This record gives sequence, C-alpha cells and structure tokens, in this order.
Amino acid sequence: MLRSSTEDRDFARRASVLLPDMKATLVTAVLLLGFAAQQAGTPINAMCPVKPKQKSRATLTVVYEGQVIGLCCASCVQRFSENPKAYVANIPEFKMPERKPGPCACEKTAKGYYCVEDQKELLDADLKSGACPTCGKKPERCEYCLRTADGAKAPVRSRVTYACSGCAATGDFEKTFVHEETCRKKVLTKVCSRSGSEPHISWK
Repeated sequence: MLRSSTEDRDFARRASVLLPDMKATLVTAVLLLGFAAQQAGTPINAMCPVKPKQKSRATLTVVYEGQVIGLCCASCVQRFSENPKAYVANIPEFKMPERKPGPCACEKTAKGYYCVEDQKELLDADLKSGACPTCGKKPERCEYCLRTADGAKAPVRSRVTYACSGCAATGDFEKTFVHEETCRKKVLTKVCSRSGSEPHISWK
C-alpha cells in the first residue's frame, strides 16, 4: 500500500525530531561506558564531591592523584575532571600523597655559573658584561642543587656535575664533557656534587 505525500511529510518530521534525541542518548551511553571501562576501581568516597548530598556511583569514577573518586552522574564527572581542586575538599576520605625530596634531598635545581679560574660560584648579578668580576674570564654555565636547611634563610648550593653511564667518564660541565674513545652509549647523568647521587626533584 502506497503512502500519501502527507504521510511521508509527517514521517520525515517525526524522524527529524527523534534522530537528534537518539544520537544524544547514544553519545551519553558511550561516554558512560568509556568512563566505567577506563576508570575501573572502587571509589574511596561515599558521597559525590560535586553534589555532596548525592551518593557516588562505582560506575562513574575518575582517578585523581592516584585515587579513585566516585561521582553521581556524567555531568559531575565532567565538572570534576575539568577542575578537581575545586571539589577535592568535599572528599573527607581523600589524602594528598606525601611528596618527599629525592636522593640528594634537593628542593629544586637552578641555573648558575662557575668560574674555573677563581674556583667560585657566580650568579647573574655577579657577572660584569658576562664575565667573572675578578679574573675577567667567561665562567662556565652550570646547574646547582638547592636545599634550604631548617632555620636558614639562604639555600645551600651544590654544583651539578656529570657522569657517563656508558664509559664511566666524569666531568664538571656538560658543554666540555669528554667521553672515553671506546664509549658507544654516550649517555650523560647528572650528579649532585654534595651527595654523589642524581638530583631527583619531586617537589618544589
């Protein structure tokens, strides 16, 4: 049985209304399945941090600072993911991971200079036209491990030296480092001159 042109127009009109709704529903379903698959794990929190009066769902989670956070709906998942710091205070179960200084106990590394002629450390403010104020020679560019002792105002500076893991050669400066002739790897490693270990910055 053939449909009239009026019926065809009605069908097209209904389809134009239903298709966007079906697409939106399908997209939401895919997103929810994606979150559930990617962020598998038991959430640490009972209540949603975005809507604290709503219970969190184990199927709607994100991972923040290594901890699984449960949310109550897809909208909250998006809002938390965009700005977790704004809501993490609403999670009493959340504990910020402790950040410890690395092997050489440095707080951070900083660029600086070292005058080989006078054997002294220099800062940008110490230089005169890019040269050592004492001997007039151009100092070597280098890095320092910085660590502030308890009660001290200024940080302790320890110059970073270099070692090759391939040939065991050592050197004071990266620019002038010389590898052994038989070295094939030529992989430089930074070494703190105070601790003898590699500077490891885990917090600043």
